[in-house]
Amino acid sequence: MRKFKRLRYRMLDLEMTQGELARMAGISEATMTERMQGRHPFTLREVSAICKALDIPFSDIPEVFRDGLKSA
Repeated sequence: MRKFKRLRYRMLDLEMTQGELARMAGISEATMTERMQGRHPFTLREVSAICKALDIPFSDIPEVFRDGLKSA
């Protein structure tokens, strides 16, 4: 099962590639790949930058990122 389905759907809606999102969020493409595959959790800074790039409301973070967040 692929992780971050809602995040992927939002990228598709905006016709944005994972690489484009990584650049907009200030994340390397390799780091973005690791996060999207669930190898490492997103940091709060990364989540904030991704939400800004994709115009995702902060109230949707729990649904969009589910278990992919790194605690402080």
